[in-house]
Amino acid sequence: MREQGRSPGESPISWSTIIPTARREEAIAGVLLGGATAEALSQVHRTLDRKTALRRLRRSKKFRLPPRAWPNHRTHSQLMTIQSVLRSRAGVDDFADALRRRLNWYRLSQPIRSIASWIYRTVTQSRNHLIASYGNDPMVRASLLSVVLQGHNDSALRWVQRSTLLSSRDDNVCQAAMLVAIAAQMAQMHRTRYAVSNPEIFPMLLRATKDEGINVRLEMLEKLFKDRCSLTKAAASLGYPNGLNGNMVDSALIAIYAWARVPQSYERCITQILRLGGNMSNAATIAGCLCGIQRGVQGIPERWLERITLFPNETSWVERYVERIRDWPHGPEDIQKASALPTMPIRQLIRNALMRLYRIRLVATHLVERLFVR
Repeated sequence: MREQGRSPGESPISWSTIIPTARREEAIAGVLLGGATAEALSQVHRTLDRKTALRRLRRSKKFRLPPRAWPNHRTHSQLMTIQSVLRSRAGVDDFADALRRRLNWYRLSQPIRSIASWIYRTVTQSRNHLIASYGNDPMVRASLLSVVLQGHNDSALRWVQRSTLLSSRDDNVCQAAMLVAIAAQMAQMHRTRYAVSNPEIFPMLLRATKDEGINVRLEMLEKLFKDRCSLTKAAASLGYPNGLNGNMVDSALIAIYAWARVPQSYERCITQILRLGGNMSNAATIAGCLCGIQRGVQGIPERWLERITLFPNETSWVERYVERIRDWPHGPEDIQKASALPTMPIRQLIRNALMRLYRIRLVATHLVERLFVR
């Protein structure tokens, strides 16, 4: 079924603006690896309360990654999004259908979670729980689509909307995804003649949404930003004094605030989110995407980047995708000149099984820390 009807909103930034190819390539690589690194960090330090998160930072001085760190579903959702854009031949309906098929495959390749999700939907009779928790974070997909479709006209927001509706029919989530896409445009325009200054970020975002609840939050964050308040105070103002809870809308707003405060430093931006504690994966990954877009891969600390594995996709596989989309000066019209690389479903099954073991090990490590480490 194809989603119809609702307006995706308006953007204060024109998607028709064309920026240099080198800057596009830098932004595309940055959004992929910046999001992957931040997601892996948030997985390793996942669901810590704020006090434990701060104690861990004091003990190790810096947040660390194991030798082979695994990003979770959000990063693979980005790669599926690139494949779907290429398969679409510039048609938004075909894009939505292609992405739906890939997200469904991702869901079916994790049978235990698929059964749990089915039971949840049956018991709660939830209609808003579509392809939840399986490569589904629409905010991360929105940041990638924003970069890939730069140079197209303003119907690019329609692509973001269709991507978001595959995961949630909540209007607030759709509005938040639009804000992330617009923030990604601002980040991509860094070091071009279209650059947006930091004081303009929140006023421009306020012009892009008509939702009263989100506007109230944005106005609050704008005031805190002008007063140079910390991310901790901003999170507390939104109702999270003791750690985040993974709410998609608030995570997007916190991520945008974190990026706006320190856009020049990937490490400081991600570290301040990890210090909040709680379920900060959404916020950390979105902020990682925004900082990666603005700074590029060279802005990500080498000690983190060298430990990331994107299995089942090799680094060369990702590099070839960047090459396919870096030279599209006019958006999806030129998609018809490029083709998608082959997918690897068997390796995806292996990756998901290994990811389960990895997550079990992380949970066991956290449990030991809470029981025995003071």
